[in-house]
Formats: sequence, C-alpha cells, structure tokens
Amino acid sequence: KKLNITYCEDFGQLSDLSKWQMPGFDSVFCCLGTQSTKYGKKAFYQVDHDYTMHTAMIAQASKIPHYSIISSTGANHKSFAYYPKIKGQTENEIIALKLPITSIHRPGLLLHRDNDSRFMEKVAAWIPFFPKIESRDVGRVARIEAEMRHNSTLSEGLNSKLKLKNKGSEGAAVYFYENSDMLNLLRAKL
Repeated sequence: KKLNITYCEDFGQLSDLSKWQMPGFDSVFCCLGTQSTKYGKKAFYQVDHDYTMHTAMIAQASKIPHYSIISSTGANHKSFAYYPKIKGQTENEIIALKLPITSIHRPGLLLHRDNDSRFMEKVAAWIPFFPKIESRDVGRVARIEAEMRHNSTLSEGLNSKLKLKNKGSEGAAVYFYENSDMLNLLRAKL
C-alpha cells in the first residue's frame, strides 16, 4: 500500500506522542496551515507552529526516515511580518530535530484552492512576477519528491537535475524546495 492516511479529529492530541507511534512508515507529510488574518494570531500559531512541530516529533519518535512539510515562500525567522516569521521559526525548529531527511516545500501563491478561496490570492494570481503554483500540484510535488528520496539513484538524480544542496548536518539531510524548484520537479524527466 503506497499511502496510508492517518486521521486526527482533535489536533490537541498530537502532543501525546504515546498515541501516535507509527512504526513502518517511510514518510510523514505535514500540510497544516491557516490564516492569521481570518482566525487570529493565536490560532495561526497553534496550527502552523505547534501542531506542525507535534507531527515532526511524532515522525522522530516513530523513527520515520522522511519528514515533508509545506511551508511558504518568504519563510524567515527574522522577518518583521508575523506569517513568514512563524513559518521560518517552525522550519528552524524542525531542522533542529535532526530528522534523517527533512524536505521543506515553499510554494508561492496557491492557485485554485477548492476549500479556501482568498480574495487577495485571486487578485495576485494576475500579477506575472508573483511565484505561484496550482494547489493540487503542491501535494503531487511532495509525493513525487518523497518517492524519489526513498530511492538513492533517483534521489541523486533529483539533487543533480534541480541543483539541490543538502543544507543539513551529518546524518540529518535538509532540502528546501522553493516555488521554482517545485515547478521544475513537476516538469522533470528523471
């Protein structure tokens, strides 16, 4: 079986690692996210930082070799803007866990969200220089990349073709995929 989806009705339970032992899994995908403008800073921090960190700690406790997170273009812990600052802090804290392989995807503007239409994204979609990607393609990229990370030959080809560099430390590989890398991966013939 290629994909096993694990449901959680109460994300507050993610902090109890004893409930989430998941041996035998190859990858964890975290695509949690919300809006600080719509739900407030407290809810945003809880979802985009706390729950995301809990999923990374579950991967670590379960010895899952690959953790993949959907972050955001512009994520930077030094940013003055709240959204990119929290995204950057979360990325740094995940990296500090020293998971065997961490993939950080930083999509630009998400186009055609079926479940969460945002007015400014619709307006910005018409601006040519804004980095953008179809929302459905973000999941495709994460899946393709994970499959390649579990095949050493394909993984080396991926790094070479996209000119990716491991930004982690010994025994803890970290790969960043900016929006352009994500689009190139969709087009790549590896």
